[in-house]
Amino acid sequence: MQLARLRQFDHNELYREYYNKARNEKLKKSQELLAQKKQRHKTKRRTEFLTSAFVLCFIVFGLLYAVVYRYAEIFERNYNIESLEREIVALEREIENINGQTDSTIVLQNVEYVAINDLGMQYPKPEQIIYLNQKWDYKIEDEQEFKIANKEYRSSSILNHNYTALVNVWLSDE
Repeated sequence: MQLARLRQFDHNELYREYYNKARNEKLKKSQELLAQKKQRHKTKRRTEFLTSAFVLCFIVFGLLYAVVYRYAEIFERNYNIESLEREIVALEREIENINGQTDSTIVLQNVEYVAINDLGMQYPKPEQIIYLNQKWDYKIEDEQEFKIANKEYRSSSILNHNYTALVNVWLSDE
């Protein structure tokens, strides 16, 4: 019986060893799986962090680029505006110079010659000249006398009875 007990003892011991060995192997496998899961989780978190950091950096640099680009565009447009304003000033000076040159080239004798010969103008006759003073009465009454170029006229001979002096001057110019 002792031998049987020994065998039984060995059998229990073998079973315990096998059980412990299997348990240790399962424990090692589960620890390895857990370590792999942790490593995958760690790698996944790193990848997500790097991806989000890259996207954030891309957005920040994109915004900075947009701001710098807009400032560069504004600077360029201001430069163009200033150059156009300088060009406008230069053209205005050139126009003034040309106007000054044309004004200095016009000779009054040439103007007089063209007016008399080409346009048929003439100097006013003494009866066409009217001198006005500050105490001018703008209404001409019936049979009122007035002077035009040192000649006396009666209002009834030039105008009808109730016309104003303005009409009189206008008619006398013809």
